Amino acid sequence: MQNLVIADDLVGPTKAGLKRNTIRAGIRDIKTGPLELRSSSGTYPPITVDVVEVSHKLANEVSDREIVANGFRDLADMLAGMKRFYPDFGPSSQVTVITWR
Repeated sequence: MQNLVIADDLVGPTKAGLKRNTIRAGIRDIKTGPLELRSSSGTYPPITVDVVEVSHKLANEVSDREIVANGFRDLADMLAGMKRFYPDFGPSSQVTVITWR
C-alpha cells in the first residue's frame, strides 16, 4: 500500500475530517485508491484514506477549495505554513495536491 508521513499535530485534524488533503512540494507519484498516512513520530496508529484526486500544479494555482480543505485560511497562509516543511517554498513551487475521503 502506498503511504505518506504526516506531522503528529496533523493526525487529529485528519482523523476528525478537518484536513481532507495534503499539499506536498514537488511531483509525488501517488495514485488514486488506498493511502496509509503515518505519523512522523510513529506514536499514532496509521490512518487509511481513499485518494480520489491527485493533481500537479504551481503553489499559486492551488484552488481556494484545496487550500481550505488542507486547513489553511488562504493562499498567503498556505505559502507561510508550507515553509515549516519546505524552507524554500514559494508561489512558483511545484506541488502535488492529494485529496481523499
